[in-house]
Formats: sequence, structure tokens, C-alpha cells
Amino acid sequence: MTNSHKLREHAPAGPFHLACAVLLLGSLLTHATQPTRQPAPKPLYRDPVHDGAADPVVVWNPHRHRWWMFYTNRRANATNAPGVSWVHGTRIGIAESPDHGRSWHYLGTADIQLPPGYGGDQSTHWAPEVITDPDGLHHMFLTVVPGIFTDWNHPRAIVHLTSTNLRSWHYQQRLQLASDRVIDACVLRLPDGTWRLWYNNERDRKSIYFADSPDLRSWTDRGKTVGDQPGEGPKVFRWHDHYWMITDVWRGLAVYRSTNALDWTRQPHDLLAQPGQGPDDGVIGQHPDVVVSGHRAFLFYFTHPGRRGPDARRDGYEQRRSSIQVVELLYTNGWLHCDRDAPTYIELVPPPPLTALPAPFPVRIEVDTARPGQPWPPVWRFFGCDEPNYVYMPNGRKLLARLGELRPDQVYFRSHNLLTSGDGTPDLKWGSTGAYREDEQGRPVYDWTILDRIFDTYRECRVRPYVQIGFMPRDLSVRPEPYRHHWRPGMPYDAIYTGWAYPPKDYQKWADLVYAWARHCVERYGPEEVEQWYWQVWNEPNIGYWQGSREEFFRLHDLAVDAVRRALPTARVGGPDVAGSGGRFMEAFLEHCLRGTNHATGGRGTPLDFVSFHAKGAPVHTNGHVRMGLHVHLRTIRDGFQLLNRFPELRNTPVVIGESDPEGCAACQGPQLGYRNGTLYASYTAASFPRILELAHRHQIRLEGVLTWAFTFEDQPPFAGFRQLASDGIDLPVLNVFRMFSRMDGRELPAHSTGAVPLDTILRHGVREAPDVGVVATGSTNSLHLLVWHYHDDDLPGPPAHVTLILGGLPASWTHLKLLHHRVDDEHSNAYAEWIRLGRPNPLTPEQRARLEAVSAPTPYEPPRPLSADGGEVSIEFVLPRQGVSLLSFVPSDS
Repeated sequence: MTNSHKLREHAPAGPFHLACAVLLLGSLLTHATQPTRQPAPKPLYRDPVHDGAADPVVVWNPHRHRWWMFYTNRRANATNAPGVSWVHGTRIGIAESPDHGRSWHYLGTADIQLPPGYGGDQSTHWAPEVITDPDGLHHMFLTVVPGIFTDWNHPRAIVHLTSTNLRSWHYQQRLQLASDRVIDACVLRLPDGTWRLWYNNERDRKSIYFADSPDLRSWTDRGKTVGDQPGEGPKVFRWHDHYWMITDVWRGLAVYRSTNALDWTRQPHDLLAQPGQGPDDGVIGQHPDVVVSGHRAFLFYFTHPGRRGPDARRDGYEQRRSSIQVVELLYTNGWLHCDRDAPTYIELVPPPPLTALPAPFPVRIEVDTARPGQPWPPVWRFFGCDEPNYVYMPNGRKLLARLGELRPDQVYFRSHNLLTSGDGTPDLKWGSTGAYREDEQGRPVYDWTILDRIFDTYRECRVRPYVQIGFMPRDLSVRPEPYRHHWRPGMPYDAIYTGWAYPPKDYQKWADLVYAWARHCVERYGPEEVEQWYWQVWNEPNIGYWQGSREEFFRLHDLAVDAVRRALPTARVGGPDVAGSGGRFMEAFLEHCLRGTNHATGGRGTPLDFVSFHAKGAPVHTNGHVRMGLHVHLRTIRDGFQLLNRFPELRNTPVVIGESDPEGCAACQGPQLGYRNGTLYASYTAASFPRILELAHRHQIRLEGVLTWAFTFEDQPPFAGFRQLASDGIDLPVLNVFRMFSRMDGRELPAHSTGAVPLDTILRHGVREAPDVGVVATGSTNSLHLLVWHYHDDDLPGPPAHVTLILGGLPASWTHLKLLHHRVDDEHSNAYAEWIRLGRPNPLTPEQRARLEAVSAPTPYEPPRPLSADGGEVSIEFVLPRQGVSLLSFVPSDS
């Protein structure tokens, strides 16, 4: 039987467990009490890699809320493998059922770490047994053969491994049992809370032995329990007030009954001894597992379909390959029976929770694919950082290329310090290009070498500049010293405001510098390219970044914008990228640009092709955890939009939120910033962008960009806690959300989630009570994309969402679809979580780095899955954990 049920058979059922069971079974799986419309197929499952699935064990995965099958994976298609070597050398396979056991798809192999003495890369893994203890820790008892061999005459051991997620397994010990050739463990919890393990002792005519343990770690071998005939693969479970043991005796399955799990009586007849009539079922059944589900029980077994008829004793691919099958067990006249030729209407019911975890809560999402709206604007494709020189360093260039891949030539990058004096050596909140200096006579000397290297790297990575014209070169600053700061986290932020933040001593030289730079860009990259860029002056001139007066900034801005336009009359210019909504400073700036006197031309107004301001959230550390401030972030954007609404001339002017982040300092560190490496940042990002677009629609704003001020920090330890998209060359989970955004093309579709928190509620007090399970959907001619997130301000555990997703109004031609489901959560697309599981290593070994880079990539939640539409409608279910983000893509399929 499945090990989850083995544990629960005698576990105490307190009020909490009963309540959780009622919630789970009643609110989520009401339909589970009804027979499925289709019986389980025959065969139930075949391994797509080696075609040698055997020895199945079926367990409930509480992390994904789906049934999993672990199985031995023999290399049946290795037809040139001599002797029995094809049965050796593979890992434990994993399959998953999205529909309560009726169908299964391949997920990969279990990640099992064993000491070197077990054969290294050639280690053989057989017959997994998987159970979960009352604390929620998963245990595997695995048969291990230390190598690949051509015969059966080699040692075999049973080892104990543990896991917190059912995917990654860590070695605990080798069990000291009756001999050096033991296989096929089965574990059951007894009424007194202790544990019993049954296994096959090959040294004693393949008899069944057993051992006892108080805690799954200390085992005492108790000797033989069944030895009337050789057998293997014992499976012990409790059903109809008896203990049952089923063993594989190679002519069918022997059944034994007991009242105390010690003394066993053999059933008069074997199960699955007569061939069945279904596909791949015309031979005996072998090495079973049993899942007791409610009052029903299901027997999973494997077959060698080619071992029949005159070719039965051959040793080819057909004789080696194996398939998994399922049949319902029946209890009649005190014994077990089954009819393998009868349809098996399987509907496995999730067991009640082992530990005090809240049950999943239901969320219903409905999408009307027949009513497309406006194109979903790709406002996400803007990024930036303080340190411009990072982009051409190894990890910076690597990350910039990945940003360019999101939407080639449509991604923009903004950076401070493009005109700052220095030799290009980067540091926290510092960068330089040495573009301007003066000779002994005070004449300007321009040097575009480092600037060219920066912009060349942008274009080589298919990224375009969002040009921030600043900061003030040392030789042009009215107050040049001190100039180079050496700020570090923990120091006062104002320490960064040195000579680069002051007005120019000569405004004409400032204008000449900007003109020469812009003209150089036109000559180097061509006017058609440069007119695609954004140009704006300075950063946050309403706070300490500008140490002059407001009027001095207007003059600085006008002269710079005029210089760019003289170099390229079609250049796209705007600003002012103020901190926050800008308040009175922003009002005065807009009044000046729309109606004031231009300091460069003397005419009325200053060109304003786009308007930009910044918005930040406000996380805090409270009661031992991070609490995000999404409402502060969105309120700032609302206030900025309301301010712009007061200027009718700007009704059709594009708006860029030039920095939009959970807080205001990417290089700072502190407990309130502990959200950055993991899924809280990812889910915040997924939840915030659609709400920003909703605000823009509400205020009739032509929103063109929402710029994420996060990049990477070179030469820093892995996962050092900065706000960044990648750390030490390893992508963070938040970057995978931007990859999801990049797939959201086409027109927005009406989508409603019963779990979404209304925008006005978030504006009032954030996401502090019920979590926000929201959705945005887009559709094009040949695809549909849904982004679904599960966000809460508080970085605390919470129940997962059980999502029922309904797509309605599908085109008549979309009778068959394929689902591609990608996920960001603790188990998917998440190098930080894996780094923690590895013990937080620093520095990383080459092997650790390779592993982290592999798991940082976008990870499918499940393999591509075929779906059938019924009356233009498709319905699926999935579980989304707290801080999880899913991208579901649907494409029409001919099959």
C-alpha cells in the first residue's frame, strides 16, 4: 500500500487532523467521490527514457498535491548491454498523476546523493520504499548495488535516505540487516508508534525477513517471517481489519494475511497469475504496491509484455521492456481478489495531513478567450543599476545577454554615473567613465572609450540604452572635492553625495559635452538606432542627488535636451526621473517644460517626449520576519498618475516609471531586505506589475515602461542579499518571472480569480489578510498564456491555493490543446533554495556552481500535457504554494 496510508493506519486522529481531512475532502475534492468518466488506460505507464519501469511505489506528494510514483528504471532499450547489466546503472524514476491516479507523466529521476563507496556514477538503484513520518520528513529505503554487473552475484544493501521535498534525497545510513544481499524494503508504522521493515534476504532462499525500529533510524533485525516459498518485493498494508503481505513469487503474486503483522497465513490462490487480455497485460503481474484510498484499494504492478509465446525466453528489447499497470483489489470471503480485465475506475483520494499544516484553500480562475481586449503592454522590459561598468564584466555581460534575450532590441537599460570621472573601476553605488576632463588651459578633453564599451556591450546583447545624462565630471563640478566616495552598507546614505552631485561651473561646457557625446553616438551607431533610445537628464533631482537649486536643474536639463536634439533632431527626450511622484518639484518641472521659458533656446517650453518618475515600496522587519510594503509602492504610482492627470497636454504622452522596486537601495543590506534572494521578491514582482497596469488604465495613463532597478554586483559572495537579478553569475528566481512576462504576448483576455485581492484593498493596507492569488491572461492567434501568482506581504508560511482553472470560449478548431506549465517556487526555478539545501557553500566548487546554474533555469512544473476541449472549454487543477508563480501556456494540438 502507499506509505502515506501505512503511516496513517494507526496514527492518532485528533480533532485537527479530522478537521483538515473534512476541509480537504469536502471543499476541494467533492468530485472525487464520483467515478471517473474514463477507466485507467492499459498500460498505465511506460518510462519514456529507458522503457523499463518496474517496482512501483505510489505516494501522495503534499508539496505538489498530486500523486507520485517512484519506480525502478531498468535500461530495457540498451539492447547491447551484456548479461543482466541492463538491469543495473539507472536511477529511480518519478512519474506524476494530474488526475488522481488515472494517467501519469514522467517527471525525471530522484536526486539521490550516496557516498562514493556505493559505485559512484555506476551505482544501481532498485525498489524504492517511500514513507513520511509524523513531522513531515520523507524517508526512502532504497536497494543499492555498487556498480553495473553482468550477473546477479554481487552485494546488495538497503540504505536510508531522507528528504524535505520528495525530490532531493540525502544519505543517512546503511541498514545492518541479516546479510550482505538484501533487497526490496517495505515499511509500516505499527499501532504502538514503532516501525517495522520487511525485506528479501537473498542469502536465505529469498525468504522475507523483518526488522523493528522505534524511530526509523535504529533498527533491530528480527529474522525470518515468511519462508514457505521464495519471493521478493514484499508489500505490507492494513485493510479490512487485517494486515496483508503481497510478494512476487514469479508465477503471480502470493498473498498472506495476519492479525498481528507477525504470524502470516498464506492465501489459497495467487493474484495476477493468469495473463490478462489488455495491452501489455498478457503475462503475470510482478512486484506490486497497494494504495488504500478510502474504502477502496488499488494494486499497482509491472509486466514484461514480451515474455509470452514462443519468444518468451529470448533476451531482446521486447522481453526486457516493462510497463506499469493498475487493478482494483476486492475483498471477498476473507481473501483478496482482482479482475485485471475489468475496467479500473481509479480516483485516489489525498490522505489527511500528517502534520498541523493548514489545508489548501480553493481558488477558481475563469478566462474568457473569446473576448480579447487591448495588447498587453510589455512595460517590464526596462532595467537599470547604479554601477555602469558592471555590464561589461563577466557576470554582468552574462546577465545583460539574458535580458536581451527576453525581447531582442526592445529591452532598455538605464544607469547612473555615465559621465562620472574615474578610470572605470566599479564599486557599490559607484561607477565612472572618465568621459570629460580639462587640460591645463581649461579646455575640454573628451574620451568616449569606456562609454563606448558600455553601449557596445548593450547593443551586442540586443539591449538599448535608456540614457541618463549624468553625473557631473570632476573638472566641471562647481564643488569637485571630495569626489570619489567609498560608501558601504551601514554607512549614512548621504555619504554618496559628493562632487558629482553639484551643478557645473560652466553651463556652456556642460551643453558642449552633452552635444559632443550625443553626436558621437549618432556617428557610431547611426541615427536610426539612436532615435530608438531614451534620453533624460540626471537622477532624482528633487533629493540629494542634485545639490543645486530647482531652477539650476531646469537650466541643466534644458541645455542637455537641446544639445541632444541638435545632435539628433528626432531623439526621444524626457524626464525628470524624480524620486517618488515628485510633488511640487514635479509640478514645477512639468509647468516649466510645457509653458516656461527654455534656458537653451529662449523659446516656450522644453521637448517632453516622455515623463518619468520613481516609485518604491517600504518593507520592514517585524516579529522576526519581513513584511513587504506593496501598498506604499502602488500609492506612489497612483499619486504620480494623479499629478500627471492635472496636465491635459500630457494625456497622450508616454510615461516611464524610471525606477520601480520594493524599496529604494539596491546595494543596501539589512533584515528588512531579506526578501531579495528567494520567492518573495519573485511573487511581489508578479503581483505588482499587473496592478501598476491597472492603475494606469484607471487614470488613463499611457504607460510605456516600468523599470526594475536591479542588475548584479560583481565580485560579491553568492546570495549576498543585494537587490539583483543574478548573484555571482547565478540567476535568481525573480529573473524567471521576467522570463514569464516575456512570454505574455498578444491581447489581454478577461480573467477573474476568486482569490485576487482588489486593487483598492491593496492601496489601503496592502496584502495583510487573505493572500492575493491573481491572474493575467493574454491570447494570440496560436497561443494562450496565463500568469498566476500567490502573494502575501508577510514572509511567513501559509496554505497553498488549490486552483481550478477554466478556459472558456475557445475557438472551435481548438479541440485538442497542449499545456506547458512553468513554475517559480521553492522547488522550481530557484537556485537560492538549492543553495540553502547544499549548506550555503561559499565559495562555490565547480560542481556546486554547475548544479546551481542548472536549477536556476526556468523549470517545468510538469511535462507538456495534452488536453481536450469540451464545448469550447477546458478545465484543469493545480496547487500553487505561497509565493509561487506559474506560467501556463496553451497551444492548439493536432493530437
